[in-house]
Amino acid sequence: MKMMNQKKLKIGYKEYEIVRKDEVIDLPNECYGKIDYDNEIIEISTKYSQNQRNATFLHEMFHGIFAKLDRDDLRNDEVVVNQLATELYMIIKENPHIFSMKDI
Repeated sequence: MKMMNQKKLKIGYKEYEIVRKDEVIDLPNECYGKIDYDNEIIEISTKYSQNQRNATFLHEMFHGIFAKLDRDDLRNDEVVVNQLATELYMIIKENPHIFSMKDI
């Protein structure tokens, strides 16, 4: 079995490289992160807290999932993507034991 680089996220057949940068600029506004579907790169700004970076990573991950599912309506809906990412991050953070449970 091939080991994945820890700085990559595989979504479907795409393998996104995760790049940390001081600033992520997506004119006209600065962003916490962004996903480049064609070049398979997820950029995360290191300018913000670890909690913000983690939530941003999940946010960009949901964009990638919706792109893979050909759901442009959801991929482009920042409200839905942000709500899903925020709620999933809070569940993971507040329930870390859940992923070690063997009998789910």
